[in-house]
Amino acid sequence: MIMNKRAFSLVELSITIFIIGLLFVSVSAGSKIIEKHKLKSVYSEVSKIAYAIEQFDLNYNALPGDLHNAHFYFGDACGSNSPAPNGCNGNGDKIIQDAEFNSYTKAESFRFWQHLQLAGLIDGQFSGVIGDYENGYHNSENSYNSSYMDFDFIVYYSWRASQLYSHLHPRNNFIMDNPTYADERWKSLDDVPFTIKEIYDLDTKFDDGSPVKGMINIDSGIYNGYWQERCKTYTGRDAEGKDTWTWYMGNTTGCKIILNGKLFFD
Repeated sequence: MIMNKRAFSLVELSITIFIIGLLFVSVSAGSKIIEKHKLKSVYSEVSKIAYAIEQFDLNYNALPGDLHNAHFYFGDACGSNSPAPNGCNGNGDKIIQDAEFNSYTKAESFRFWQHLQLAGLIDGQFSGVIGDYENGYHNSENSYNSSYMDFDFIVYYSWRASQLYSHLHPRNNFIMDNPTYADERWKSLDDVPFTIKEIYDLDTKFDDGSPVKGMINIDSGIYNGYWQERCKTYTGRDAEGKDTWTWYMGNTTGCKIILNGKLFFD
């Protein structure tokens, strides 16, 4: 039996191409909507943490992690009645001592999340103590991980408040990153917390659009053994003699964010 083979007509082919095009546009638009929702949710998450810190300060007249008599309020659920890191209490000096700056001897940055949780101001369960080297000093048991993207909020003493970042809080700031204090390296691209475009979109939508000013500041990291200083580009000096920087949109690895502590602690 001879089968009647009929080729697609030009009209049918055009319709098919049109439908494929619509599907492609729909998928692309859907991906952009999801990405925008993620970034908006991250900003909302930051705002909730800022509110929780403010409420803690109002309730206890101290910063979380730094509360000198935290055991009095939270009991053994917080740890022993002794100073961090082994005990529950901070030292009350208005600085959230972090593991890196203090050679792991105080590490109030881990008690920080635990105090907020025990005060009923954030969700989760936090051990309040530093993790071991093998599992990363910062991990899901002691640090706040974003519900929307793969990064941790890490409180740190502002040793990065150099001339470039002199506008940061003089004591306490945040890093939004996914390495550990074990070696602060991204082993693979899966470890990288943000693409350059994601931070650019966050900054232009919610801050000032500058990579090194305002509340959202871009920072590089170590990937595959090499420092990736390719998140921002030096562009010279302005009329006041200050260095100026712009976004390096050609970055193909990723970047992390420094959040200005003035959003949280002033």
